Amino acid sequence: MKKMFLILMALTMFTSLAGCGEDSAEKESSVAEVTEAATEEETTPSPEDENIDTPAEPNEEIVDGGDAGSAGSSALPENVTYAQYLLSDFKAIVAENPDMTADEIAAELSANEAILFASMYMPVEPGFLSGFTTEITGFESGSMFGPAMGSIAFIGYVFELSDESQAEAFVTTLKDNADPRWQICVEAEETVCEAEGNKVFFVMAPLSNEG
Repeated sequence: MKKMFLILMALTMFTSLAGCGEDSAEKESSVAEVTEAATEEETTPSPEDENIDTPAEPNEEIVDGGDAGSAGSSALPENVTYAQYLLSDFKAIVAENPDMTADEIAAELSANEAILFASMYMPVEPGFLSGFTTEITGFESGSMFGPAMGSIAFIGYVFELSDESQAEAFVTTLKDNADPRWQICVEAEETVCEAEGNKVFFVMAPLSNEG
């Protein structure tokens, strides 16, 4: 009886040890799996990490400096002066949009590719206008365009007359009273004034847009 009891105790202990061994093995296996997964996660970069670590490919697009129609000294075609180039733009604008106001035309001219300085435009009223030796009257509306600041020998105007028949006399008045040295330290090299219908273009400017 005693012998039988000892045998049962031995079997119970063996079973307990076997169970602990299995639990330990399972735990060791689980720990190994977790460790391996963590290692793989650390060594395998995510798509986001790849985007951060991998430098972006350089932009291979080449930006052309432009041709004769782009901003810069090359904007003026050969043998065409600064004022003449703007006059041709004025004529094109009026031909395409005959109902545009003087202020709207001045805004378009102010954005011309040949103008390299920071430009501005503003409406003007009859009276003493910059660039003239006497009062300029007889126009229905007008707008000045030119440099926003600085001493540059450039000034432009667009005038709108109430009657196209007055255009020729008005152009003569502007030419006769233009003052190329309206700025003390600089002098315009060319004065251009022409009419298209009841719209009048006037510019005093250097011969080129360089410098």
